[in-house]
Amino acid sequence: MLKDFLPDLNRKLEDCQKMLEAYLEGKRKKFPRFYFVSNPTLLKILSQGSEPTSIQEDFEKLFDAITKVTFETAKDKKNPSLK
Repeated sequence: MLKDFLPDLNRKLEDCQKMLEAYLEGKRKKFPRFYFVSNPTLLKILSQGSEPTSIQEDFEKLFDAITKVTFETAKDKKNPSLK
């Protein structure tokens, strides 16, 4: 049973890999700087992009001479003296 099951599973895994590659290629076409990062890094950026502080270490891979970015919160904008 396992002998028949594994080839089908492998085919499905290859299909998923192809679809993932196509998805990432589409993102790279929209934002060419994504060509400079690996697939795992790009997946991390895309999945955690709404929380920019979590991808802080990846900015250096995307932008020249940028290693760290300081973010303002909504609270900081209301009361600038809290920085």
